[in-house]
Amino acid sequence: MAPKVDKAKQAQREKIAVDKTFGQKNKNKSKVVQKYIKSITSNAAGAPKGGKEQADRDAKDQKQKELQKAALMNSLFNMATDKKGRAFDPVAKKKAKEAEEQAIAAGSKLKEEVKKEIVEGIANSIQMTNPKGVRMSELGGHPIIQALKTKHADVFKTLQILLFIKANDKIYWVDDPDNNNPMVRCLEDVEAEVAPDERPIEEIIEERRAALPPGGTPVTLETFKAWKETREAERLAQVETDRQKSAKKDGTKGLVGMSGRDLFTYDASLFVDDDGAVSADEYDEREEDPEDDEDDDGKTRGVAAELAEDNEEDEGETEEEGGEPASSSGAKGSEEAPTGPINETLFMDEGDL
Repeated sequence: MAPKVDKAKQAQREKIAVDKTFGQKNKNKSKVVQKYIKSITSNAAGAPKGGKEQADRDAKDQKQKELQKAALMNSLFNMATDKKGRAFDPVAKKKAKEAEEQAIAAGSKLKEEVKKEIVEGIANSIQMTNPKGVRMSELGGHPIIQALKTKHADVFKTLQILLFIKANDKIYWVDDPDNNNPMVRCLEDVEAEVAPDERPIEEIIEERRAALPPGGTPVTLETFKAWKETREAERLAQVETDRQKSAKKDGTKGLVGMSGRDLFTYDASLFVDDDGAVSADEYDEREEDPEDDEDDDGKTRGVAAELAEDNEEDEGETEEEGGEPASSSGAKGSEEAPTGPINETLFMDEGDL
């Protein structure tokens, strides 16, 4: 049985609704005005008691109470509550959000073709600037990077080059990941470098000898000489073959293009010394002469030093011949009397001036 309605109160509420919507133009045509009028009428009339509407209101109030209760319980454990009443750690949620933003800045959501283009552009910028390493501050101003920023302006609104380089650690190498301005290189350039082997040469030789396959001919003086002679004979045979081909092609002796050593081996008579040339025996005698090595102190002497030594030798010879050293200054010469006649015309009276 439906509840009784007070007709007087109902009429009063309807009058209030009419007063609030009084003066609305086209209230029978506009949907917006009709919606507004309906809301005013419902508020003025009041929600009906009982029925489906009352059940919905009760369910909404119960849900709100449960949310408040869940929020109170979660606050005891330093947890927050979302709109659905679920508990979550606000610190962990913040970190997860920051990690997601950082991943986006590193290019996690880039298309493959765009990512490939940026990877190649950064690698070319590094290798064209300095394969040994480029500072991040220098890399950002490279023309290739600027062209990429212009072409993919929307991408670089969220993309950070340093985070992108660190994320692609299989392509790039960073000297200090915690530095905001690290040295950046291509990983292939780093791997191509070979660190110097600082071990003793004997240890290196022994290691390489042990790595050789079993068998083989041990290297001795005799086997080395035989190998060298065989190799030289093969080389000369190849030179002769090339000479014959050249002679047949050009109609000459085929000597053009041969080295001096090969020419001498082919025909030593082509090399004739001048008449005053020193023989090989005289060169050997000079090398074996110990007199030149006695005064050699191992230091390089310049032209001035050699001239000074020659002057000292000349002064020594003069002392032996004249008995007195040669005068080296004008003071000593002024003490001696002039030996020649005096020219009186050089001295004039004051009146002649």
